[in-house]
This record gives sequence, structure tokens and C-alpha cells, in this order.
Amino acid sequence: MSWVPNERIANQPSKGPVALAAFGNRLHRIYHADDSGLLYHSIREDAGWSQPARIAPAKSSATTPALAAFQGKLHLVYIDGSKRLWHATFDGARWSADQAIAPGQGNLPKSRATPALAVFANRLHLVHIGETSNQLYHTSFDGNAWAGETPIANFKSRA
Repeated sequence: MSWVPNERIANQPSKGPVALAAFGNRLHRIYHADDSGLLYHSIREDAGWSQPARIAPAKSSATTPALAAFQGKLHLVYIDGSKRLWHATFDGARWSADQAIAPGQGNLPKSRATPALAVFANRLHLVHIGETSNQLYHTSFDGNAWAGETPIANFKSRA
């Protein structure tokens, strides 16, 4: 297996890193196109990348979002201007309304840097840095609710 040559994605400027995930036999890309923080979505199909579409309902992120496919949906986690973590899903046709991530229905966690998502053991796992410290936190989603958030002992980030 070898890498294919670089491909320029025409007419889709990004103000920074992008989130990329496979879902429904296609690549999905979420990115900031300008300084507004509004998120845009484009899909890689056989003929190339689709025209970008602003995600509706409108989602504005302070950092690069995280993206992962889980239980038949594309999951997006992003940080708003007040550093709160939000969750939305894409079913292949439309985006859901935003839901604040409230692990165990407790506190509303905040983060100052891009979160990370991964699927493991039939759960969607989220790791993020704290709002004011370098402490890393973990929670997971079973498809219905977020579990209680816990600090990851002995691990910190320099983000």
C-alpha cells in the first residue's frame, strides 16, 4: 500500500486544522472557513470533495472540533466561546441540535483546547484538557448519555 499524490481541495479555505472522519463510506471534513468560528462540512466522494456547507443549525467553535463515527452517526464535539463542550450528530442527511455535554448530568465541563474522540468497547470516548489547568479529563458516551467525567491520573497536557 502506498500514499497517493497530494490533492488540492479547491475553493475550501480553512483557518486552521480540520477534523476528519470516515462515515457512510465517505470522508467527512469539518473546518473553520473564516474568523467567525462557524463550522463547515464537506464530503469526499468518488468525484472529489463536495461544496462546503455551513453546518445547520449553526455551530461556532473556538477550536478545531473532534469527529468520530459511532452507532450509525457521525459525532461532533466542539468548544464554544465560553469554553463549554457541545455534542451534535449527523445522520447522513442533517445535523442534530446541539447538546451540552453534561457527564453524569453533573457539572458542565469546559476546555481550552481541541478535544479528542475515539470509539472503543462500544462507547464513544472523549478526552479534553481542563479550562484553566493542564489536567486531562475523560468521559464516555453509550449512545444515550455521557458517563461521569474523571480526571486522568498522572497525565497532563501542555496545550
